[in-house]
Amino acid sequence: MSIKSRLNCENDLTITLGKNFDFNNIEEFRGTYDNSELNEKMSSLSDITIKIDFRHTQNMDSAGLGMLIHLKKFWIEKNPDIQLSNTNPLIRKILNITHFDQKFHIT
Repeated sequence: MSIKSRLNCENDLTITLGKNFDFNNIEEFRGTYDNSELNEKMSSLSDITIKIDFRHTQNMDSAGLGMLIHLKKFWIEKNPDIQLSNTNPLIRKILNITHFDQKFHIT
C-alpha cells in the first residue's frame, strides 16, 4: 500500500501510511504535503489539522521519525495540530522512547 493523502471539507489533511514508514518512503511522504496544489489550498487557512494515520504501519525506522520532524518544520508557520493516530504498540513505543509524544498529539 502506498501513502495516500486527503484534504476534507473541514480542512483536515489526513495522510495514511503503508506497511513500512522508512527511508524508501521519503519522497512519497513529502509529496503528500509539499505540493503546489495543497499549499495553495492551505495557505489561506488559519486552523489546520494534519492527521498521520498509522493503521496499516507495522515498521518505522529513524527516517520515518525524520520525516515527521520535516513535516512539522514545513508547516511551522501555520502551527498545525499534528496528530499521530492508530499506532500499534511497537510504533507507540518508538514514539515514546524518542519523546515524540511530547512533540505530537498521539491518539
